[in-house]
Order: sequence, then structure tokens, then C-alpha cells
Amino acid sequence: MWRGVSKKEYKLIPKVARDWHLGPELLKLAEKQLLDHFRIRATPFCQFIPQTDWEWLALAQHHGLPTRLIDWTCNPLVALYFACREKSQNDGVVYFAKCINEIDTKVILSPFDIKDERKWSAQHFNNRLSSQNALFTLSENPTVPFNNGIFHRAIIKGSSKSDILSKLKQFGIHQGTIFPGFEGVAKYVEEEFFFFKGMDKDKALKALEESLENDKKS
Repeated sequence: MWRGVSKKEYKLIPKVARDWHLGPELLKLAEKQLLDHFRIRATPFCQFIPQTDWEWLALAQHHGLPTRLIDWTCNPLVALYFACREKSQNDGVVYFAKCINEIDTKVILSPFDIKDERKWSAQHFNNRLSSQNALFTLSENPTVPFNNGIFHRAIIKGSSKSDILSKLKQFGIHQGTIFPGFEGVAKYVEEEFFFFKGMDKDKALKALEESLENDKKS
């Protein structure tokens, strides 16, 4: 499994535990409260209603809520995309890790009852989970950096990120495919076809003409 991080100094700590200083037990209480409030407010927008805390946690994670889950992927190109998509002034990193023990959510009914470090291959019940070939890791104490099974770190130079993202587009890895839906498509189209903004007038006009000409040919 692979994970891409935009800044190599970032530790493998889930979002909910970053800068947390009140201990794991209080963190667990805060996490449960977050998930409860998310469930109440998100239900009207769900095409698929999650049936368990596990499913709610995965849905919340992929829409930005701080959770104890750490995102991984089965696709190394997806990990490379996430290592390059932000903070071009900083070096990124791609982590390579062995698949660790899978959690059985039929036995451990709550993600807050786990007692060690595990992998969770969640059912892909929405397009984002599927497009990112997503899986997760989690542990009993999210404030401790994940370290189970990691055997390599590939440093991605910040100066290379733009070129790598251009290459990834040739393999169908870009904003529109990683984040399927209107928002992802709109962002991809803006970046791909509105790139001449900010140029001086002559360069912008030439770039626009070339873009329109390429559209005619295609």
C-alpha cells in the first residue's frame, strides 16, 4: 500500500490527532462527538446511508472531517499525485508499506475499540473511495505516528512536482478523476484550460488561440 504526502516533514498521524495535547482518552470522546454531529447533519445529503460507525467514518474522512483514519491507496500513481498536488515549494514523500493485518468490522463493531494497528479495506460505497483505490489504517492511539510495515520512503523534489503532475495526466490521474463529481471536474477544467490567466497580454492571447485550435483538432 502507498501514501503520498505533500511535505516530507509531515508525520503519519491522522488529521484528528495533529496538534492534540489532551491525551488519547479525551481525543476519543472528541472524535465520537464529531462523528455524531456529522451523521446528524450529513444524512440529508447521502445517496447511500451508511449503516455502521465504520462506514460513517470512511464517508466523513473522504469529505474532510478530522478522523483517526489515515488514507492509503492500492495505486502508487494516486499516492504520487497526492505527494505532488500541494506545496510545490516543499519536497513531498511517497510511503511504501506492506499490507498489515486487516480488521474484521463484523467482530470489532466500533473503530474506537481497536487495540493495535490495523488496515481496513472499506467497501467502495462512493465514487471517491473507488477512484482513489482507497484503504485506511488506524490504531488505538492516533497521536502516535503510524509505523507498521513501512519499508521505504521516496522523496519527491518540490521542483519536480509540476512536471510529475503533467505526466500523471497522461495516465488519467488528475483532479477530475481523483475527486469525481462537479467540484473535481470544474477544478480540473480550470487548471487545464484557463492556464493563461496571469500572463501578459501577448502570451495570454497566443495561449488562448493555441488552446482553441487544439480543441478544434480534437
